[in-house]
Amino acid sequence: MSKLLPINIQEEIRVDERLKYLQYLVIAGSHAYGTNIESSDIDIRGWYFPPVYDLLGIGYKIEDSITYKDSDMVFYTFHKFIHLLAQCNPNVIEQVGLSDECIIYKSHPAQVILNNIDLFLSKRVYHTFGGYAYTMLKRFEQGNTPESTMGHRNHKSTVEKQQKHLMHLIRLYYTGIDILKNHQVLTNRVKEHDLLMSIRHGEVPVKYVFELRDKLELEMQEAYEESTLPHYADMNTINSLVVEITTDYIKCPERFIYID
Repeated sequence: MSKLLPINIQEEIRVDERLKYLQYLVIAGSHAYGTNIESSDIDIRGWYFPPVYDLLGIGYKIEDSITYKDSDMVFYTFHKFIHLLAQCNPNVIEQVGLSDECIIYKSHPAQVILNNIDLFLSKRVYHTFGGYAYTMLKRFEQGNTPESTMGHRNHKSTVEKQQKHLMHLIRLYYTGIDILKNHQVLTNRVKEHDLLMSIRHGEVPVKYVFELRDKLELEMQEAYEESTLPHYADMNTINSLVVEITTDYIKCPERFIYID
C-alpha cells in the first residue's frame, strides 16, 4: 500500500469484511489536489462490490456506502459510484483524475471505468462544480463575520479555514473549466499549484481572489457554451458497461477479492 497510509488504516481496510471485494482504493482530498500541508488529513476513497448474495437476494437492503467515524474514509458500492460519476459529482469525478501515486489499488473493472471516463463527462460539470464553488463561497462568507473572527478563541484556526475555502473555490473553477474545454479530469492542479497555495497561506488579498473568482465564473460560462461535451451522460451506454462488469463479477466473485 501507499506510504501515505498509516499502518492502522491499512489494517482496518484489510480486516473489514465489507471491503472483501474492494476494487478501487485512492488517496483523495488535499494530497490528491497537491495542496496538502503538514497538518492535512489523509482522505481515503474508493468503491467496492457488495457480496453477490446481498446484490441478488431479497429482504436485505444494501447500504450504498461505508463511512468510518474515526478516519476520513468513504467507500461507495459500484452502482452508487457510477451513479455519482454520471451525475458529475465533483468529489467522485476527482477520484478518476488522480496521479498514479494517489491510486493505491485498482482492479481490472476499475481500470475499465478509467478507460471509459469520457462516457461520464458532460456539461453537468458547469452546474455541479459551480454549485460546489458556491458552497465554498458561502462557507467563507459565514466564517468571515465579525462574530466569527473578532475575539474568537481560535481566531487562527478560523482564518485558516476561510483561506482553505477560498482556495477550494478557485480550484473548483479551474478543474471544471478544464473538463468543459479539454474533456479531461486533472485533479492535481500542477499549473495553478503556487497560486492555490498562496491563497491557502493567506498571501493573496481576498479582494484579488474575488476578482479572480468573477473572471473564472465568466470563463466557465463561456466554456460551457462552447463545450462539445453532451448535456448529459449517455446512460444507455453506461448501463451496458455496468451490466457487463456486474455480470462478470456475479459469475465468479472469487476473481474480484481484494488483495493488498
